[in-house]
Amino acid sequence: LVIRRLSCSRVQLLGVTALLIASKWTDMTIITIRESAWLTDDTYKYEQIVNMMGEVLAALKGDIQRPLVSDYLDILTSLSSSDHKTFFLASYIAEATIVYPEFGGLTTACFASSCLLLARILLHQDYPWSYVLIDSTGYSVSHLKQSVLLMYKKCFSDEESIIDHRGMKLNAVKTRYAEKRFLCVSQIQVMSFADLKDHLGILN
Repeated sequence: LVIRRLSCSRVQLLGVTALLIASKWTDMTIITIRESAWLTDDTYKYEQIVNMMGEVLAALKGDIQRPLVSDYLDILTSLSSSDHKTFFLASYIAEATIVYPEFGGLTTACFASSCLLLARILLHQDYPWSYVLIDSTGYSVSHLKQSVLLMYKKCFSDEESIIDHRGMKLNAVKTRYAEKRFLCVSQIQVMSFADLKDHLGILN
């Protein structure tokens, strides 16, 4: 959408085509082109999805295998010698907030860095953003603090919960990260917003 304008009537077509392309990197059998058409309630035909696949690949010049947030988190947690709990909390923050359009202007590296910084602060870790991370990412705390504050609001404030068309809160990510295999990170007690601002050195 940044590279090429698209009419509102074709946004669903783009979405299901992007889902189809992304699935091919994971498992070729996850979804077929015909199943993609079915997902749109047959609003779009097989040929239209094939054509959109061509448009997407042409717009991206074939460069679709780019580092993801999870890739950056793997690297950053390794550089900072963070434990599994920190990684899971940063991943939870990422998945819970990436749906908000306010973060669309951040680079993937900046978004992942903000997630890790917030996770390390919430877990009361010493030196949450070390010189190693500053040198490796090029981001200081001052670069990340505004995105970190916004992530806190979106992820840990009930007022910011996403509501679907039925008026129900979308809690799938929170429920998944409440499982033991993720060390129940979505259930931890977090500091207040005011305390977070103090940690980031922000005056009221």
